[in-house]
Amino acid sequence: MTRQYSEAKVGLNLDLQFHIRHGDPAAVFEIMGAEDVDFPDLTPPQIDVTHQRSPGRVGETKNGPRDPLIYELPLQYWDGHATEATLRSLIASEEVVELLITLGTSFRGFAARILHFDPTSIPMKDKAMAVVKIAIMGEIANPAALP
Repeated sequence: MTRQYSEAKVGLNLDLQFHIRHGDPAAVFEIMGAEDVDFPDLTPPQIDVTHQRSPGRVGETKNGPRDPLIYELPLQYWDGHATEATLRSLIASEEVVELLITLGTSFRGFAARILHFDPTSIPMKDKAMAVVKIAIMGEIANPAALP
């Protein structure tokens, strides 16, 4: 039996979107063409705080300070697309922005700075790719909803 498109699509119903909110008044734009997405892991490093009176003589740890996470987002590259100009202006301004990630009904926001955007490879018969590198400082507890 030949598979129908509607049957093949059943497992591909992820609605994944990336937006950047920046400026005053706030402007929002979508980062298009994202591929191979890993979500930001903001797990802080653990600092050993064990001492002679640690309960039960068991080692103790606490969360330590974390460096900004350098998050790489691979994208399809479209020469001259408006997203490229906006990302390049945010790199030059060094503005702290909100990186907003929507996955289905889950919505998360991160304080971030755009560090780098450039094509990574441009093959002859396949799609061109680029990467945007983003420094993520921390998660925003209650990001404002998208317009």
